[in-house]
Amino acid sequence: MLGAIIAVEGTASVSAGHIELLTKMLATLTDEVLLLGGTEVGSEHQPVAVPRRIGELGAVAAALSHAGADHLLVIAADIRHPSLDLLRYLSMVRAGHEAVVPEGPDGVQPLLAVYHARLAGRAQALASTGEREMQALLEDARVRRVGVDEVAKFGSPRTLLERGPI
Repeated sequence: MLGAIIAVEGTASVSAGHIELLTKMLATLTDEVLLLGGTEVGSEHQPVAVPRRIGELGAVAAALSHAGADHLLVIAADIRHPSLDLLRYLSMVRAGHEAVVPEGPDGVQPLLAVYHARLAGRAQALASTGEREMQALLEDARVRRVGVDEVAKFGSPRTLLERGPI
């Protein structure tokens, strides 16, 4: 499985230390970790060259193109309180699904999720039409929603899925 940290337009500013934390977390669950965008985070990791303005859907499409035939574990760089246990759980329940996304009180968090590589073509097609919303990718996919009660086993859903400056 491939891991991807998304740090593109719409992602709040984050510290290099936070990128390192996310990288270490993903490295325990994946074979390789990509950083998409985020050239200004100051991380020692070389980001995959995508323009910040590509948006989150475009960045996920780019990451999916690197996933081969496997799954992609995605986390937004600005997830404030990442949980390794929640990431592990999302990975564990992926079988038979094209996407696994956690739900919080404000809806799903598509940038803390697992996507199957077979969504690469759909994601690229959507991004090429100018679509920027991750929800568009989920509309026709076989999605496993990890409900609020399931997410709560790992901590406060609101806290675990919160995004913002770090």
